[in-house]
Amino acid sequence: MAVQESSTVPIGFSTWIYKELDLLEALNRLAQQGVRHVEIWGNNTHLDPRLPHPELQEVKGTLERLQVKASSFHAPFSHFDIEIPLEERNRYWVEQLKKSIEYAQVLDCETVVVHPVYTARRLSPLAQADLQVEVVECSEAMWKELLAFLDDKEITLAVENMRKQTADHFRHPAELRELIQRLGDEHLAICFDSGHALSSDVPIEEGIKAAGELLVTLHINDNLYGDMDLHLVPGRGMIPWAEFSRALRAIGYKGIYLCEVAGGKHPEQAIQETRAALQRLLLQSG
Repeated sequence: MAVQESSTVPIGFSTWIYKELDLLEALNRLAQQGVRHVEIWGNNTHLDPRLPHPELQEVKGTLERLQVKASSFHAPFSHFDIEIPLEERNRYWVEQLKKSIEYAQVLDCETVVVHPVYTARRLSPLAQADLQVEVVECSEAMWKELLAFLDDKEITLAVENMRKQTADHFRHPAELRELIQRLGDEHLAICFDSGHALSSDVPIEEGIKAAGELLVTLHINDNLYGDMDLHLVPGRGMIPWAEFSRALRAIGYKGIYLCEVAGGKHPEQAIQETRAALQRLLLQSG
C-alpha cells in the first residue's frame, strides 16, 4: 500500500517536480496526486523573487482552496550575474533571501531552506557557455543581517548541506552545526539533502546524527556516486536507505519527509513511485 499524506508520517514534495509548469498549475497537479505538504521552489522558476510570478495572495488562496500546506520555501541560490561587482552582488543575494522570508511569512511557511553559498556565472545571452562560475559563501556579516531581519518573525532558516562539486565547505552537517553554534541564533536549523551527502562522500547515518536536534526538514532523493546530483526516486541510486531511516529514528526526527525528486516527463509517476519507495525503504524498515 502506498503511503498517503494522511499517514502519521507527513510526506511532502517540492514543487520543483513540476518545474516546467507555472506554480499555480504545479500546486493543482500536486493536489490531484493527494499531496498535502509542499516546499515552494524559489530558484529560477515558480516563486523566485527575481522573476515574474503569481501574486502571493493568489498563491495563498490556491493553497487554502486545495488544502495544501506550504511547509517550507526554497530560497534562490544560483544564476547570479558574475559581472556584477562582488559586494553589490552579495547585497543583492541577501535582499533576495529577505524577500524569500517575506514570501514565506505571507504563505505561512515555517521554514525557509537556504544554501550557505550561491553560484554566479556569466548571464550574457552572447555567451556561448558558462566560461566562468564563482561560488560565494555567505559571510558572517551576511548571516547576521539575515538573522536581524528574522528577529521578530516565527520562521526558521534551514541551512542545507552542500555537495562537493558546488562548495568547498558546508558539505558535512557537522560544519553546519558549527556555523549555527557560532552564530548562536534560534532561527537557524539544518536541512539534510541525501543526494548531496552521497556525492560528498558523507556517510548517511553519520551526517544525520551530526545534524541531530537541529534537523528540521529533509530533501529526500537518491543519487549515484561521483559529481552527479540526479534527484532520483529513492531506491534507484546508491543511498543506503535502511541506514537513513535508522538514523532518523535515532535522533527522534518528527519533521516532514520532504521529497526533492526530478519529475522528468512523467512527474505523476515519480510521485507515485516515491511514495511506494518511502513505504518500502524507510517507513517499514526495522
